[in-house]
Amino acid sequence: MKKLLAFFLVLAFSVPALAAGEPPKKLVEDLSKAAHEALLTVKNPEGQTLVKAEDAKKLKFPLTSYDEREKAVARGYLSGSAKWCGLKWEKDFFQPYQASMRKEHKKNWTPFQYAYTEVLHGVAMGVAEAEKKGEKCDAAEKKRIAALAKK
Repeated sequence: MKKLLAFFLVLAFSVPALAAGEPPKKLVEDLSKAAHEALLTVKNPEGQTLVKAEDAKKLKFPLTSYDEREKAVARGYLSGSAKWCGLKWEKDFFQPYQASMRKEHKKNWTPFQYAYTEVLHGVAMGVAEAEKKGEKCDAAEKKRIAALAKK
C-alpha cells in the first residue's frame, strides 16, 4: 500500500488537466491499473477482503470500459477537491456518482465492477488531496466546486 501512495504522490504533480475534468489518457490508464491491484487488497467494513484469492485470477484488466474508468477518475478527482474544500463530498459527489452507475448498469455489472470503479474513484480522490495538500480552498473555488456537484 505504501508503494501505491508513493505512486499517487508522483502522479499528483502531473494532473493539471484533471482540474478541468478531462483526465489525460495515460493518467486514467495508470490509475486504472493501480486501482485494479488495490482491489485485491481492499477490505469491507468487517475487515474481509472484497476479492477472494480464487476470484482474483478471474478479474482480467480492465474490468470496465475506458469511458467508465475515465468517469471514475474525473469524479474521484472532483470528490477529492470537494473534500479539500470542506464540502460534503460523500453525500453530494460520491453517492450521486454511485447511484448513476447503478441506474445505468443495473444488473449488467458484477459486484467486482462496482467495487473496482469505487476503488478507482478513491484512488483519484487521493491524487486530488495530495495535489492540493498545503493549499487553501478560497470561497470562489469552493463555490465553483460546489456547482460541479449538480452536473
